[in-house]
Amino acid sequence: MFSKKFHFDPAAGKILNATLTLSDEERAAMAAWLAIDAVRSFEAAIEISPWKAIGAQMRFTFTAGLTQRCVVTHEPLLTEVKGEGVRRFWPEADGPREEIEVKIDEVDPPDLFAGRAIDAGAVLSEELALQMDPYPRSENAGAEASPDAPELEKKPNPFAILAPLKNVKKSGPEGT
Repeated sequence: MFSKKFHFDPAAGKILNATLTLSDEERAAMAAWLAIDAVRSFEAAIEISPWKAIGAQMRFTFTAGLTQRCVVTHEPLLTEVKGEGVRRFWPEADGPREEIEVKIDEVDPPDLFAGRAIDAGAVLSEELALQMDPYPRSENAGAEASPDAPELEKKPNPFAILAPLKNVKKSGPEGT
């Protein structure tokens, strides 16, 4: 994960626009956090604007070039991930926190931010983790089992013993 904080005062009523391109060190840190081989490139555009007088809203788009490993063959795969979204932020209260009620069908509740600083890097890292393929497969990864896999022995069907009963005629008052 990388951290890139922006100081934002919703009361000022201004909109902040920024473009982010990660350095080599930031891409290496993000790759380690994502547990992948490499983040080859990462670019994002963000817009932070006031939301509900004292809150903030961040709209973003990003494109990332990743090097991941195939879950079957372990070959390196070059993948591209694109994402966009909106996150809302609410100032962290100084006093005791109230319990909030979250309804499943509603929009996610806003994230909390303290000291007028919004960590856009953390948001973008989370969104990339959600958008990337967690189980990438190369074209060479077929559906067949590997030669090292143990063969499964075929077990007899436990209901096979009942098969002869299917052909028995019903006997009884109606069948006689």
